[in-house]
Amino acid sequence: MILFEEKKVAFLFPARNGSTAASKFLRKSKIKYIALENRHIPLKDAKNNFPQIEDYTIYCFFRNPIERVASYITFDLDNVYAKNIIKIFKNDVKGKDYTNFLDVYFKNKVDSYIAGVYFLPQRSYYLNDLNVEVLNFANYESELRRASQGLDLDDIKIERQNQSKYEDSEVNKIEFISWLTPYMKEYFADDCKFMYEKFGYKIE
Repeated sequence: MILFEEKKVAFLFPARNGSTAASKFLRKSKIKYIALENRHIPLKDAKNNFPQIEDYTIYCFFRNPIERVASYITFDLDNVYAKNIIKIFKNDVKGKDYTNFLDVYFKNKVDSYIAGVYFLPQRSYYLNDLNVEVLNFANYESELRRASQGLDLDDIKIERQNQSKYEDSEVNKIEFISWLTPYMKEYFADDCKFMYEKFGYKIE
């Protein structure tokens, strides 16, 4: 999370939502800011640490939840978990359940950080008692430009970082998304509903 106290503006960063690029971009502002070491902190924790955030304009990107999970898995193809999950989906493409998925990602203590950050539902970054302005990840640069108006960043270039490399994967993007969808639209049901309510896009 990054806060601009003078402007009363804050940015939240769910993992795999362009957070590295947005954070680097915002840090180039000449306006004083506070940047938390844990930039993926959810809104509930941010509110506890910075009660004044209630008076801020809060921005947060929202991404298609299926694309988001695929982005992480194919981001680091040398990662043992990425290899395992690709293997699981290759062996079980019918999508009867996602027990194996949870075994790999959520029940392995070594991977607790990934379970708690990379697959934290995006809905947890939005609380009903705080007004968080949703930025559409599908329009990443224009949305970031809009949200950063008044922060002296008009002439600063936005450089995308840590993008996934579907092309180098063992599976292509369309195929992999089709494997993930029956699993993830159930696990991330709230995110899928939220995306439909905000952007009118329904995951079938």
